[in-house]
Amino acid sequence: MYDWTSFDTVFEKAPKWTYEQNALQTISRHRQNMEGVLFFDRIWGSLGLKHAMKMFPPKSNQELRKLFETVVNASAPDHQKHAIIYYILKDCKPLPDHGEAFARKIYLPRKYKMLVSGLHDLDHGQAKQSLELLTDSSLTPTFSDQILYTLLQNSKIDSSLAMAYYVTVSPPLADQKTLNAYFSFLCDTNIVHAYTFCQTRVDSERRALFEQLILSALSPKGDQTVSRAETMIGLPLSNMEVLWFEDILLHGRGSSYHGAKDSVIMRRIATGRDYTQLQSLQQFRGQEINGINWVDVRTNFQNAST
Repeated sequence: MYDWTSFDTVFEKAPKWTYEQNALQTISRHRQNMEGVLFFDRIWGSLGLKHAMKMFPPKSNQELRKLFETVVNASAPDHQKHAIIYYILKDCKPLPDHGEAFARKIYLPRKYKMLVSGLHDLDHGQAKQSLELLTDSSLTPTFSDQILYTLLQNSKIDSSLAMAYYVTVSPPLADQKTLNAYFSFLCDTNIVHAYTFCQTRVDSERRALFEQLILSALSPKGDQTVSRAETMIGLPLSNMEVLWFEDILLHGRGSSYHGAKDSVIMRRIATGRDYTQLQSLQQFRGQEINGINWVDVRTNFQNAST
């Protein structure tokens, strides 16, 4: 009978194996790039174990054996222990197929193999290869917020992969930093899509997301700066959002942004609302264009009204 709890049985063809120095450095670099937490560390934590950074990657065969023993003795279901041993075996270069042999011998379910392989690939910087596994319809989404955040925060990963993962898996975005990162990505790429997304969130989140959208739309984006601001001005805002819009741009964080007051005036004009009585805009001249500024427009408006 196959004894998976024995290191010498599992590593029978490479009992003295240990990670090479360049592999140790690569793993440490990837951990640093992922804000100090590998998906190995998250699997480790799911076993109820702590201090993953002290245990992985092991720097010697003795440390590898200690790591293996710690997993075997963890108070967790066997399939979770099998999964993390399978992850470790995927790094065992002298035995390139040993992980698959181990999975067959302990009957590791296909979905666990796919999940662990996908997380292993992501830990090793293979994002596209990873998503081919992690978006499989047979998988129950696991660490989905954290996976999306990893795809978004790594500048070396094509941002389209993050969108593909979100559309396919629909992470809950329960983690605040993941929500902020994903919404920031939407704001940068498509103002309308970001606004539509904002409508799907609960009321307690919407005000902060709406403010993030407005500030992003007014932030310099090269040749797209003007078109983004125009798109923002034309959004189909609710009555409450109109109040938020003007408060953000006249009194809040957006008041210091270039074009803030202009945006309020332009939206009021576009929607047929009087702006001449707003005290915060009484002395605002704005940029002069073709010899005309907002004071001239206001004067003409008032003259036409009398």
